[in-house]
Amino acid sequence: MKNYILNFLKFLLVLIFGLSFMAVTKGTCPTGTVTLTTQAEIDNFSATYPGCTSLDALILKGVGIVNLEGIGHLTSIAGDFIVRETGLKSFKRLDQLHTVGAFIVEDNPELVRFSGTPKLATVTGDILIQNNPSLIHFDKLHTIISVGGDITLNNLSQVIDFIGMHNIQSISGTLTIKDCENLQSLEGFEGMMQLDEIIIDNNDSLSNISGIENIDASTLVSLTISNNSSLSDCMISSVCGFVGTDTSSPNGMITGNAGACADAGSVQIECMAAMPVELVDFSVRKDGDQVSIEWSTASELNNSGFEIQRSVNGTDWNILSFVSGFGTTDRLNVYNFTDNGPKSGLNYYRLKQVDFDGSFEYSGINTVNFGENTLAVFPNPASDQIQFTDDYRGAYEVYNSLGNVVLTGYMTSVIAIDELKAGIYFIRLDQRGNLIRFLIK
Repeated sequence: MKNYILNFLKFLLVLIFGLSFMAVTKGTCPTGTVTLTTQAEIDNFSATYPGCTSLDALILKGVGIVNLEGIGHLTSIAGDFIVRETGLKSFKRLDQLHTVGAFIVEDNPELVRFSGTPKLATVTGDILIQNNPSLIHFDKLHTIISVGGDITLNNLSQVIDFIGMHNIQSISGTLTIKDCENLQSLEGFEGMMQLDEIIIDNNDSLSNISGIENIDASTLVSLTISNNSSLSDCMISSVCGFVGTDTSSPNGMITGNAGACADAGSVQIECMAAMPVELVDFSVRKDGDQVSIEWSTASELNNSGFEIQRSVNGTDWNILSFVSGFGTTDRLNVYNFTDNGPKSGLNYYRLKQVDFDGSFEYSGINTVNFGENTLAVFPNPASDQIQFTDDYRGAYEVYNSLGNVVLTGYMTSVIAIDELKAGIYFIRLDQRGNLIRFLIK
Protein backbone atom coordinates (compact mmCIF):
# COMPACT_ATOMS: atom_id res chain seq x y z
CA MET A 1 0.00 0.00 0.00
CA LYS A 2 2.84 2.33 0.93
CA ASN A 3 4.60 1.71 -2.42
CA TYR A 4 1.34 2.35 -4.24
CA ILE A 5 0.95 5.73 -2.55
CA LEU A 6 4.59 6.68 -3.30
CA ASN A 7 4.22 5.75 -6.97
CA PHE A 8 0.98 7.70 -7.21
CA LEU A 9 2.64 10.78 -5.71
CA LYS A 10 5.52 10.47 -8.19
CA PHE A 11 3.01 10.26 -11.01
CA LEU A 12 1.29 13.43 -9.80
CA LEU A 13 4.60 15.29 -9.60
CA VAL A 14 5.57 14.26 -13.13
CA LEU A 15 2.12 15.24 -14.39
CA ILE A 16 2.24 18.66 -12.69
CA PHE A 17 5.77 19.29 -13.98
CA GLY A 18 4.78 18.30 -17.49
CA LEU A 19 1.70 20.51 -17.50
CA SER A 20 3.73 23.40 -16.14
CA PHE A 21 6.39 22.88 -18.79
CA MET A 22 3.75 22.81 -21.52
CA ALA A 23 2.18 25.97 -20.20
CA VAL A 24 5.52 27.78 -20.12
CA THR A 25 6.64 26.66 -23.57
CA LYS A 26 3.24 27.35 -25.08
CA GLY A 27 3.21 30.83 -23.60
CA THR A 28 6.76 31.92 -24.51
CA CYS A 29 5.54 34.39 -27.15
CA PRO A 30 3.04 37.15 -26.42
CA THR A 31 0.09 37.44 -28.76
CA GLY A 32 -1.08 40.50 -30.66
CA THR A 33 1.03 43.62 -31.09
CA VAL A 34 4.08 43.90 -28.83
CA THR A 35 5.21 47.48 -28.12
CA LEU A 36 8.68 48.10 -26.68
CA THR A 37 9.46 51.68 -25.64
CA THR A 38 12.72 51.41 -23.67
CA GLN A 39 16.12 49.81 -24.10
CA ALA A 40 15.53 47.85 -20.91
CA GLU A 41 12.41 46.23 -22.35
CA ILE A 42 14.41 45.12 -25.39
CA ASP A 43 17.34 43.88 -23.28
CA ASN A 44 14.98 41.83 -21.07
CA PHE A 45 12.79 40.47 -23.85
CA SER A 46 14.45 37.07 -24.20
CA ALA A 47 14.32 36.54 -20.44
CA THR A 48 10.69 37.61 -20.27
CA TYR A 49 9.71 35.42 -23.21
CA PRO A 50 12.26 32.58 -23.36
CA GLY A 51 12.39 30.76 -26.65
CA CYS A 52 10.17 33.24 -28.46
CA THR A 53 11.20 33.67 -32.10
CA SER A 54 7.99 34.75 -33.85
CA LEU A 55 5.62 37.63 -33.13
CA ASP A 56 2.27 38.75 -34.48
CA ALA A 57 3.40 42.39 -34.71
CA LEU A 58 6.12 44.55 -33.17
CA ILE A 59 6.42 48.29 -32.52
CA LEU A 60 9.68 49.85 -31.35
CA LYS A 61 9.17 53.43 -30.21
CA GLY A 62 11.35 55.50 -27.91
CA VAL A 63 14.45 57.68 -28.26
CA GLY A 64 16.21 55.57 -25.63
CA ILE A 65 16.24 52.52 -27.92
CA VAL A 66 19.78 52.36 -29.33
CA ASN A 67 20.40 48.65 -30.07
CA LEU A 68 18.41 45.52 -30.87
CA GLU A 69 20.56 42.79 -29.39
CA GLY A 70 17.82 41.72 -26.96
CA ILE A 71 15.48 40.79 -29.82
CA GLY A 72 18.17 39.48 -32.16
CA HIS A 73 16.78 35.94 -31.96
CA LEU A 74 13.49 36.87 -33.67
CA THR A 75 13.02 35.09 -37.01
CA SER A 76 9.64 36.36 -38.20
CA ILE A 77 7.02 39.03 -37.56
CA ALA A 78 3.73 38.11 -39.20
CA GLY A 79 2.25 41.60 -39.19
CA ASP A 80 3.64 45.12 -38.94
CA PHE A 81 7.23 45.72 -37.88
CA ILE A 82 7.29 49.42 -36.98
CA VAL A 83 10.43 51.30 -35.94
CA ARG A 84 9.47 54.84 -35.01
CA GLU A 85 11.13 57.71 -33.11
CA THR A 86 14.03 55.63 -31.82
CA GLY A 87 17.71 56.42 -31.25
CA LEU A 88 18.87 53.58 -33.52
CA LYS A 89 21.73 54.19 -35.95
CA SER A 90 21.33 50.81 -37.68
CA PHE A 91 19.57 47.46 -37.37
CA LYS A 92 22.68 45.72 -36.10
CA ARG A 93 22.07 42.38 -34.27
CA LEU A 94 18.72 41.74 -35.94
CA ASP A 95 20.44 39.04 -37.96
CA GLN A 96 17.93 36.16 -37.71
CA LEU A 97 14.86 37.98 -39.02
CA HIS A 98 13.83 36.62 -42.44
CA THR A 99 10.14 37.53 -42.86
CA VAL A 100 7.99 40.50 -41.87
CA GLY A 101 4.55 41.75 -42.78
CA ALA A 102 4.79 45.50 -43.28
CA PHE A 103 8.21 47.11 -42.69
CA ILE A 104 7.72 50.69 -41.45
CA VAL A 105 10.70 52.84 -40.51
CA GLU A 106 9.92 56.48 -39.82
CA ASP A 107 10.96 59.51 -37.77
CA ASN A 108 14.27 58.05 -36.55
CA PRO A 109 16.68 61.03 -36.36
CA GLU A 110 19.88 58.98 -35.82
CA LEU A 111 19.30 56.15 -38.33
CA VAL A 112 22.12 56.04 -40.90
CA ARG A 113 21.89 52.62 -42.54
CA PHE A 114 20.06 49.28 -42.63
CA SER A 115 23.01 47.06 -41.72
CA GLY A 116 22.05 44.20 -39.43
CA THR A 117 19.32 42.41 -41.39
CA PRO A 118 21.30 39.88 -43.49
CA LYS A 119 18.46 37.34 -43.77
CA LEU A 120 15.45 39.56 -44.41
CA ALA A 121 14.15 38.20 -47.74
CA THR A 122 10.38 38.59 -47.71
CA VAL A 123 8.11 41.54 -46.90
CA THR A 124 4.53 40.39 -47.36
CA GLY A 125 3.04 43.87 -46.92
CA ASP A 126 4.31 47.42 -47.49
CA ILE A 127 7.72 48.99 -47.09
CA LEU A 128 7.42 52.54 -45.75
CA ILE A 129 10.63 54.46 -45.06
CA GLN A 130 10.18 58.15 -44.36
CA ASN A 131 11.32 61.14 -42.32
CA ASN A 132 14.72 59.69 -41.39
CA PRO A 133 16.95 62.76 -41.86
CA SER A 134 20.32 60.99 -41.30
CA LEU A 135 19.63 57.94 -43.46
CA ILE A 136 22.20 57.54 -46.24
CA HIS A 137 22.59 53.85 -47.08
CA PHE A 138 20.18 51.13 -48.21
CA ASP A 139 23.10 48.74 -48.73
CA LYS A 140 21.91 45.95 -46.41
CA LEU A 141 18.43 45.56 -47.84
CA HIS A 142 19.90 43.55 -50.73
CA THR A 143 18.44 40.33 -49.32
CA ILE A 144 14.82 41.40 -49.98
CA ILE A 145 13.47 39.66 -53.08
CA SER A 146 9.75 40.34 -53.07
CA VAL A 147 7.39 42.92 -51.58
CA GLY A 148 3.70 42.10 -51.27
CA GLY A 149 2.48 45.70 -51.08
CA ASP A 150 3.73 49.22 -51.80
CA ILE A 151 7.19 50.73 -51.44
CA THR A 152 7.13 54.34 -50.21
CA LEU A 153 10.38 56.31 -49.79
CA ASN A 154 9.54 59.78 -48.55
CA ASN A 155 11.39 62.78 -47.14
CA LEU A 156 14.85 61.22 -46.94
CA SER A 157 17.02 64.31 -47.22
CA GLN A 158 20.46 62.63 -47.28
CA VAL A 159 19.76 59.75 -49.64
CA ILE A 160 21.41 60.04 -53.08
CA ASP A 161 20.45 56.60 -54.51
CA PHE A 162 18.88 53.29 -53.50
CA ILE A 163 21.82 50.95 -54.03
CA GLY A 164 21.12 47.89 -51.91
CA MET A 165 17.56 47.30 -53.08
CA HIS A 166 18.69 45.78 -56.38
CA ASN A 167 17.38 42.26 -55.69
CA ILE A 168 13.75 43.36 -55.40
CA GLN A 169 12.20 41.95 -58.57
CA SER A 170 8.55 42.79 -58.15
CA ILE A 171 6.11 44.57 -55.89
CA SER A 172 2.36 44.15 -55.83
CA GLY A 173 1.49 47.82 -55.57
CA THR A 174 2.97 51.30 -55.98
CA LEU A 175 6.55 52.57 -55.93
CA THR A 176 6.53 56.12 -54.50
CA ILE A 177 9.67 58.25 -54.27
CA LYS A 178 8.90 61.71 -52.96
CA ASP A 179 10.53 64.74 -51.34
CA CYS A 180 14.08 63.35 -51.33
CA GLU A 181 15.87 66.63 -51.96
CA ASN A 182 19.40 65.27 -52.56
CA LEU A 183 18.39 62.15 -54.49
CA GLN A 184 20.42 62.02 -57.71
CA SER A 185 19.44 58.73 -59.33
CA LEU A 186 17.19 55.70 -58.96
CA GLU A 187 20.16 53.34 -59.03
CA GLY A 188 19.30 50.27 -57.00
CA PHE A 189 16.01 49.40 -58.71
CA GLU A 190 17.55 47.74 -61.78
CA GLY A 191 16.26 44.32 -60.71
CA MET A 192 12.65 45.48 -60.51
CA MET A 193 10.61 44.27 -63.47
CA GLN A 194 6.98 44.35 -62.40
CA LEU A 195 4.71 46.68 -60.43
CA ASP A 196 1.39 48.50 -60.73
CA GLU A 197 2.18 52.19 -60.33
CA ILE A 198 5.15 54.60 -60.19
CA ILE A 199 5.08 58.00 -58.47
CA ILE A 200 8.26 60.12 -58.60
CA ASP A 201 7.51 63.55 -57.19
CA ASN A 202 9.37 66.63 -55.93
CA ASN A 203 12.94 65.33 -55.86
CA ASP A 204 14.91 68.50 -56.69
CA SER A 205 18.31 66.92 -57.44
CA LEU A 206 17.07 63.89 -59.36
CA SER A 207 18.60 63.86 -62.86
CA ASN A 208 18.71 60.15 -63.77
CA ILE A 209 15.83 57.65 -63.63
CA SER A 210 17.47 54.87 -65.65
CA GLY A 211 17.33 52.61 -62.57
CA ILE A 212 13.69 51.80 -63.37
CA GLU A 213 14.19 51.13 -67.08
CA ASN A 214 13.81 47.34 -66.69
CA ILE A 215 10.22 47.59 -65.44
CA ASP A 216 7.85 46.04 -67.95
CA ALA A 217 5.62 48.90 -69.13
CA SER A 218 2.80 46.43 -69.80
CA THR A 219 2.48 45.79 -66.05
CA LEU A 220 1.98 49.49 -65.24
CA VAL A 221 -1.47 50.95 -64.74
CA SER A 222 -0.31 54.44 -63.72
CA LEU A 223 2.81 56.60 -64.05
CA THR A 224 3.47 59.98 -62.39
CA ILE A 225 6.73 61.89 -62.82
CA SER A 226 6.25 65.41 -61.51
CA ASN A 227 8.05 68.45 -60.08
CA ASN A 228 11.59 67.08 -60.35
CA SER A 229 13.31 70.31 -61.34
CA SER A 230 16.65 68.76 -62.43
CA LEU A 231 15.14 65.92 -64.45
CA SER A 232 15.37 66.66 -68.18
CA ASP A 233 15.61 63.15 -69.64
CA CYS A 234 12.83 60.58 -69.18
CA MET A 235 13.60 58.60 -72.33
CA ILE A 236 13.94 55.08 -70.89
CA SER A 237 12.19 51.96 -72.14
CA SER A 238 9.70 51.61 -69.28
CA VAL A 239 8.55 55.25 -69.57
CA CYS A 240 8.52 55.23 -73.39
CA GLY A 241 6.55 52.01 -73.40
CA PHE A 242 3.93 53.45 -71.06
CA VAL A 243 3.61 56.85 -72.76
CA GLY A 244 2.83 55.05 -76.03
CA THR A 245 2.67 56.32 -79.59
CA ASP A 246 -0.79 57.91 -79.71
CA THR A 247 0.21 61.54 -80.24
CA SER A 248 -3.30 62.76 -79.54
CA SER A 249 -3.30 61.31 -76.05
CA PRO A 250 0.02 60.26 -74.50
CA ASN A 251 -0.28 58.24 -71.31
CA GLY A 252 1.13 59.25 -67.95
CA MET A 253 1.01 62.23 -65.58
CA ILE A 254 4.32 63.87 -66.48
CA THR A 255 4.57 67.53 -65.51
CA GLY A 256 6.78 70.15 -63.87
CA ASN A 257 10.11 68.57 -64.81
CA ALA A 258 12.83 70.08 -67.01
CA GLY A 259 13.71 69.99 -70.73
CA ALA A 260 12.42 67.01 -72.71
CA CYS A 261 10.79 65.62 -69.56
CA ALA A 262 8.60 68.67 -69.00
CA ASP A 263 5.39 66.89 -69.95
CA ALA A 264 4.08 63.63 -71.43
CA GLY A 265 3.96 65.08 -74.96
CA SER A 266 7.64 66.07 -74.85
CA VAL A 267 8.64 62.66 -73.55
CA GLN A 268 6.63 60.98 -76.30
CA ILE A 269 8.35 63.05 -79.01
CA GLU A 270 11.78 62.11 -77.69
CA CYS A 271 10.85 58.43 -77.37
CA MET A 272 9.41 58.22 -80.88
CA ALA A 273 12.40 60.00 -82.42
CA ALA A 274 14.72 57.43 -80.86
CA MET A 275 12.61 54.37 -81.54
CA PRO A 276 14.91 51.43 -82.29
CA VAL A 277 14.70 49.05 -85.20
CA GLU A 278 11.44 47.09 -84.98
CA LEU A 279 12.54 43.45 -85.11
CA VAL A 280 9.51 41.30 -85.88
CA ASP A 281 11.13 37.90 -86.33
CA PHE A 282 14.40 36.16 -85.46
CA SER A 283 14.85 32.42 -86.03
CA VAL A 284 17.66 29.87 -86.23
CA ARG A 285 17.47 26.30 -87.52
CA LYS A 286 19.69 23.37 -88.41
CA ASP A 287 20.48 22.97 -92.10
CA GLY A 288 22.63 19.85 -92.32
CA ASP A 289 25.86 20.68 -90.54
CA GLN A 290 25.17 24.42 -90.82
CA VAL A 291 22.83 26.87 -89.09
CA SER A 292 20.47 29.11 -91.07
CA ILE A 293 19.71 32.41 -89.34
CA GLU A 294 16.89 34.64 -90.51
CA TRP A 295 15.33 37.82 -89.18
CA SER A 296 13.11 40.64 -90.40
CA THR A 297 12.26 44.22 -89.50
CA ALA A 298 9.03 46.14 -89.92
CA SER A 299 10.76 49.53 -89.77
CA GLU A 300 14.25 50.94 -89.23
CA LEU A 301 15.60 54.25 -87.98
CA ASN A 302 19.28 55.11 -88.56
CA ASN A 303 20.11 51.41 -88.69
CA SER A 304 23.75 50.76 -89.56
CA GLY A 305 23.27 47.01 -89.41
CA PHE A 306 23.44 43.81 -87.37
CA GLU A 307 26.23 41.86 -85.75
CA ILE A 308 25.50 38.12 -85.71
CA GLN A 309 26.92 36.71 -82.49
CA ARG A 310 27.39 33.14 -81.25
CA SER A 311 28.16 31.68 -77.83
CA VAL A 312 28.70 28.18 -76.47
CA ASN A 313 27.77 29.08 -72.88
CA GLY A 314 25.27 31.93 -73.22
CA THR A 315 27.71 34.35 -71.57
CA ASP A 316 30.78 34.81 -73.76
CA TRP A 317 29.98 35.93 -77.32
CA ASN A 318 31.92 35.90 -80.61
CA ILE A 319 31.07 38.00 -83.68
CA LEU A 320 30.41 35.84 -86.73
CA SER A 321 29.66 38.61 -89.22
CA PHE A 322 28.11 42.02 -89.79
CA VAL A 323 25.12 42.54 -92.11
CA SER A 324 24.41 46.11 -93.23
CA GLY A 325 20.99 47.60 -92.53
CA PHE A 326 18.74 49.83 -94.64
CA GLY A 327 19.26 53.04 -92.68
CA THR A 328 15.79 54.52 -92.20
CA THR A 329 12.80 52.77 -93.76
CA ASP A 330 9.22 51.82 -92.94
CA ARG A 331 9.20 48.77 -95.26
CA LEU A 332 9.48 45.11 -94.31
CA ASN A 333 13.07 43.92 -94.74
CA VAL A 334 14.25 40.31 -94.50
CA TYR A 335 17.81 39.31 -93.61
CA ASN A 336 19.61 35.97 -93.52
CA PHE A 337 23.00 34.53 -92.68
CA THR A 338 24.50 31.02 -92.62
CA ASP A 339 26.84 29.83 -89.87
CA ASN A 340 29.10 27.32 -91.60
CA GLY A 341 30.93 26.23 -88.47
CA PRO A 342 28.64 25.67 -85.48
CA LYS A 343 30.22 24.08 -82.42
CA SER A 344 29.48 20.66 -81.01
CA GLY A 345 26.78 20.82 -78.38
CA LEU A 346 24.59 23.84 -77.68
CA ASN A 347 25.03 26.98 -79.83
CA TYR A 348 23.47 30.28 -78.71
CA TYR A 349 22.75 33.03 -81.25
CA ARG A 350 21.75 36.67 -80.90
CA LEU A 351 21.74 39.86 -82.96
CA LYS A 352 23.31 43.17 -82.00
CA GLN A 353 21.53 45.96 -83.86
CA VAL A 354 23.83 49.00 -84.24
CA ASP A 355 22.77 52.57 -85.10
CA PHE A 356 24.92 55.00 -87.11
CA ASP A 357 25.78 56.85 -83.88
CA GLY A 358 27.11 53.65 -82.28
CA SER A 359 24.17 52.98 -79.95
CA PHE A 360 22.93 49.41 -80.02
CA GLU A 361 20.39 46.88 -78.78
CA TYR A 362 20.45 43.10 -78.45
CA SER A 363 17.79 40.71 -79.67
CA GLY A 364 16.58 37.74 -77.71
CA ILE A 365 18.61 34.52 -77.74
CA ASN A 366 17.87 31.46 -79.89
CA THR A 367 19.65 28.10 -79.72
CA VAL A 368 20.58 25.12 -81.88
CA ASN A 369 21.98 21.86 -80.53
CA PHE A 370 24.61 19.82 -82.38
CA GLY A 371 25.50 16.37 -81.11
CA GLU A 372 25.43 16.50 -77.33
CA ASN A 373 22.15 16.05 -75.48
CA THR A 374 22.23 19.40 -73.69
CA LEU A 375 18.87 20.63 -72.52
CA ALA A 376 18.14 24.31 -71.93
CA VAL A 377 15.13 26.59 -71.63
CA PHE A 378 14.34 29.23 -74.22
CA PRO A 379 13.52 32.01 -74.60
CA ASN A 380 15.41 33.10 -71.50
CA PRO A 381 14.37 35.63 -70.21
CA ALA A 382 10.79 34.63 -71.02
CA SER A 383 7.42 36.35 -70.71
CA ASP A 384 4.50 34.07 -71.57
CA GLN A 385 5.85 30.61 -72.44
CA ILE A 386 9.01 28.48 -72.51
CA GLN A 387 10.19 25.38 -74.29
CA PHE A 388 13.36 23.31 -74.50
CA THR A 389 16.27 23.20 -76.91
CA ASP A 390 15.83 19.42 -77.25
CA ASP A 391 12.64 17.45 -77.73
CA TYR A 392 11.28 16.53 -74.29
CA ARG A 393 8.05 14.86 -73.24
CA GLY A 394 7.33 14.24 -69.59
CA ALA A 395 6.40 15.69 -66.23
CA TYR A 396 7.93 18.87 -64.86
CA GLU A 397 7.92 21.03 -61.71
CA VAL A 398 8.65 24.77 -61.62
CA TYR A 399 10.08 26.28 -58.40
CA ASN A 400 10.35 29.94 -57.41
CA SER A 401 13.47 31.47 -55.86
CA LEU A 402 12.27 30.46 -52.37
CA GLY A 403 12.10 26.79 -53.36
CA ASN A 404 8.31 26.59 -53.51
CA VAL A 405 6.60 24.61 -56.27
CA VAL A 406 4.52 27.10 -58.28
CA LEU A 407 3.68 25.07 -61.38
CA THR A 408 3.47 21.41 -62.38
CA GLY A 409 2.36 19.59 -65.48
CA TYR A 410 3.25 17.34 -68.38
CA MET A 411 5.36 18.79 -71.20
CA THR A 412 3.94 18.41 -74.72
CA SER A 413 5.21 21.37 -76.75
CA VAL A 414 5.45 24.53 -74.61
CA ILE A 415 4.88 25.49 -70.97
CA ALA A 416 2.64 28.50 -70.34
CA ILE A 417 4.11 30.78 -67.65
CA ASP A 418 1.99 33.89 -68.22
CA GLU A 419 0.36 33.61 -64.78
CA LEU A 420 3.70 33.66 -62.93
CA LYS A 421 5.17 36.88 -61.62
CA ALA A 422 8.48 38.26 -62.90
CA GLY A 423 11.50 36.73 -61.20
CA ILE A 424 13.98 33.85 -61.10
CA TYR A 425 12.64 30.30 -61.43
CA PHE A 426 13.95 26.73 -61.71
CA ILE A 427 12.44 23.77 -63.55
CA ARG A 428 13.00 20.09 -62.74
CA LEU A 429 12.14 17.32 -65.22
CA ASP A 430 11.17 13.81 -64.19
CA GLN A 431 13.88 12.18 -66.32
CA ARG A 432 16.71 14.51 -65.28
CA GLY A 433 17.78 15.38 -61.76
CA ASN A 434 19.29 18.80 -62.39
CA LEU A 435 17.49 22.11 -62.05
CA ILE A 436 17.38 24.45 -65.05
CA ARG A 437 17.36 28.16 -64.20
CA PHE A 438 15.34 30.71 -66.17
CA LEU A 439 14.10 34.26 -65.76
CA ILE A 440 10.61 35.69 -66.29
CA LYS A 441 10.61 39.37 -67.20
